[in-house]
Amino acid sequence: MIKKLLLSATAVGLLMTISCNQSNPEVSKNIKWRARTIKKNKLVYAFNIDSLPVKAGDTVLLNYNSESLGYYIANVAYPVRDTAYLDTYVDSNGVEQSYHYEAINVVLLDNSVR
Repeated sequence: MIKKLLLSATAVGLLMTISCNQSNPEVSKNIKWRARTIKKNKLVYAFNIDSLPVKAGDTVLLNYNSESLGYYIANVAYPVRDTAYLDTYVDSNGVEQSYHYEAINVVLLDNSVR
């Protein structure tokens, strides 16, 4: 019960922080960002496909789309641990397809497209 309450309070706090930062002139909805992973200090490029209001220095979660974009900024208001797995699924034509899922936490560095 207490864990759920703390998690809910954290999510509400994050949402309030995001909504307060929307009027900040430094907030950018640019589509492509350079980011550095927190766990391995690796440089990656991230796409902001949902036009989320983010700015340099923000810590965000990236998901990986193996079919097209690569890493993209996830639209979630709760923390997720770094994780990755490779799986398969059967598509509508009965063909087995591979699927790569990955989630990593990063710090946004700067816009690579201005």
